[in-house]
Amino acid sequence: QRFEECEATYRRVLEKWPDYSDAHFYVAMSRYQRQDYDGAIDAWYAHSQTNRENLLQMLAGNAELHVPILRYVIDQCAAKALDEEAPQPQYNLHATFLAELRRDVDPTSWRHHNDLGFFALEAGKFLRERDREGDAAYAVKLFEQSRAAYEEAVRLAPEMPHLPNDLAVVLHYYLERDYERAMSLYQRSLARANELLAAGGLDAEMQLFAETALDDATLNIAALEKKLEGDGH
Repeated sequence: QRFEECEATYRRVLEKWPDYSDAHFYVAMSRYQRQDYDGAIDAWYAHSQTNRENLLQMLAGNAELHVPILRYVIDQCAAKALDEEAPQPQYNLHATFLAELRRDVDPTSWRHHNDLGFFALEAGKFLRERDREGDAAYAVKLFEQSRAAYEEAVRLAPEMPHLPNDLAVVLHYYLERDYERAMSLYQRSLARANELLAAGGLDAEMQLFAETALDDATLNIAALEKKLEGDGH
């Protein structure tokens, strides 16, 4: 009840002073505390549209608290997008918005760029398949956003075996350009995965990254070689 009263207070503030952007943040946090994650996302959207710089400042003001909150709500969106009984892939759009906020609050983490790359790609795929008016152009923007995010992830963590493959996938399958670079990136992933697996002693996460990169890069190299042969390269 306390959080409901808090939300009601700040909603009244917004009715009187709609430019008081801080109030959107407190509405969002009140909804988050009540596990109304869709409502929290709506309030963060409203805050971003009113004053994005202010939203980022407030998130960064207590990043130790707010970054994990963003991650938790991103996970809720991902779960809805992948729900086996009733998947709602449109939630990848919300996850992309939240992942972008998290990335902007802390751009030093390769994982933040990686997550943005992943969700922007998934959101673009959803829009391309839905194919309403304007979806195709928006999908391309999301694919470009995914590419840029993966570029930065690769720059920040060049030792991670899966990241070059994921960047190459965007170029190869979705932006359909820079095929020679995509091939080079696939080969880089494959070489790094083989190097790590041969050395051994990996923790569980790195073992998974290396095995996944090995399998994915091998398949993607074959697919790209077939495409290039078909195109007469």
